[in-house]
Amino acid sequence: MASVLWVPRFAGAVGAIANAWFVVLWSRGTAGESVRALWLELTASAVAAAGLFTFGALLNDDLDRGVDTARRPLRSSPARVQPSASALWSTLALLAAIGAASVFGPWSVRLTALVAAGVVVFNAIGRFVPGLGLTLFAGLHAAAMLVPKPGFDFLWPVLLVFTHALVVATAVHVIGRRPPPLTARAGVAAVLGWISISGFMLWLMTRQPAPLPIDAVGPMPQTEPLRSLWALDVSPWIAVMPGVIWLLFFVVAARKVSAVGPGERAAEKVDRYGAMWMPLLGLGWLLPVVGLELSLILAALALGATVGVAFLRDAYELADRPVAYRR
Repeated sequence: MASVLWVPRFAGAVGAIANAWFVVLWSRGTAGESVRALWLELTASAVAAAGLFTFGALLNDDLDRGVDTARRPLRSSPARVQPSASALWSTLALLAAIGAASVFGPWSVRLTALVAAGVVVFNAIGRFVPGLGLTLFAGLHAAAMLVPKPGFDFLWPVLLVFTHALVVATAVHVIGRRPPPLTARAGVAAVLGWISISGFMLWLMTRQPAPLPIDAVGPMPQTEPLRSLWALDVSPWIAVMPGVIWLLFFVVAARKVSAVGPGERAAEKVDRYGAMWMPLLGLGWLLPVVGLELSLILAALALGATVGVAFLRDAYELADRPVAYRR
């Protein structure tokens, strides 16, 4: 499990959990009571998200073992994980994710299996074709976010997560000088992929039925496409806070890159901060709508993750460069 406890991977797992928790907390805060206890939904969604992330991380490390050891010394600790142990842990992680998804029903299990298949496709093909791989990578983040509630109908936060993951993945690829290089044609393909998937999400929102009064009778009225693009009972102004939080990420990322210069170290920083920004984006959506009580759960995750990242960073530095005894 050293691969998953490596600092950027730990941050990525936290980001995946934060996305799933956002869906749970938003649904609980806007729809009221649920047939399941909140602690059960949070636990199951965390296990499902962390399990899928761990499966993808260990699969990637198995395929990149030689490359990581030779070209990316910052990942030397994950590269030392034995293949047999890595295969065992990745299998257990996927089984745990599927089992946790079963708490939410068969459609969640199907979506989990679909995301796992997408992870395999990404590692087998997508990472060698940046124009396809970057979009697929971001799309998997958005899809995994919906495992607790595949029918989640307010997709603007999902679209923001998808966009954020695509921007971060592209920045990491370019700043870290990852092979193969991102050509202009690949960049255009990634943009077209973003437009296609974003358009599909917007289309899905237009297909949501309009809410009916309690005493309504007769056939369901036709949905007004433009109105259905936004939840009728939620003010559009709530998008301001997550938008500002997302823009702040660019300021922080630019400062981190300028401090160390382009290269693998800067890419790892962008990757880590990009993942740690996920709970902050979720908080930006939650606070104005569901209130402080439910939002504090996501805030606690963000705070705990910050402490955990600091601890793991210091632990890895001590492991790689032990403090020598001096007389």
